[in-house]
Amino acid sequence: LFDSIDIAGDSGLKAHLTRATIRTKENVITSDQPVVVMMEAGTINANQMTVRQKTKEYIFIDKVRTSLKAQDTSSATAAPNGAKEKTALPFGNSKDQINIVANRLDVNDATKTALFTGGVKAVQGAAWLTSPELEVSYEGSHAAVAEGKPEPGPAQSGKVKRVIAKNPVVLSQGEGQQVTSQNADFDALEQKAVLEGDVVMSQAPDKRAVGDRAVIDQVAGTVLLTGTSVV
Repeated sequence: LFDSIDIAGDSGLKAHLTRATIRTKENVITSDQPVVVMMEAGTINANQMTVRQKTKEYIFIDKVRTSLKAQDTSSATAAPNGAKEKTALPFGNSKDQINIVANRLDVNDATKTALFTGGVKAVQGAAWLTSPELEVSYEGSHAAVAEGKPEPGPAQSGKVKRVIAKNPVVLSQGEGQQVTSQNADFDALEQKAVLEGDVVMSQAPDKRAVGDRAVIDQVAGTVLLTGTSVV
């Protein structure tokens, strides 16, 4: 197919392409030209795409740019004991959208996972995170859109559940705050972040804390540093 190609998937995914090859027997769509994909959670831009409809797999390669819409915080439970915004999770709990760039993105809508690899950088507001690999787990249909036919039930919005970053992880939250670790696990549902392996938390001009493990609890408004800790 050539020029102005619009694809509407059964799950609601909308894609715009300029070149596509369709293998009808295998239910596979490929494109080696820039593509734009729109879903309820946001948009994806990439230079190449492969869609495996039978297994609900979407592969994006080369200059992948993903923009995830801001989460709806209007119905979120207020944090007790005056928990402050500075203890909030870096991703998934802000009014700002998340922008992720990577060399490759593999989405498996059957297992509800999205794997970003190769020079990954995620930015949300004043915070940014870099990692060689970033895995996002979500609920509902990743490709659901309001104009399509989303899955029934409250989970249809493609809400992010969990974000896991692999070694090395560098997280900056602005105002001179930076955290480095070997691994990071952000649980949006439990509102907790767990950083493990050579954790270093610093804040300009002269504050620094190191440990083996750090747990950031947004609900309690606390940061727990364990292992051989030095402050």
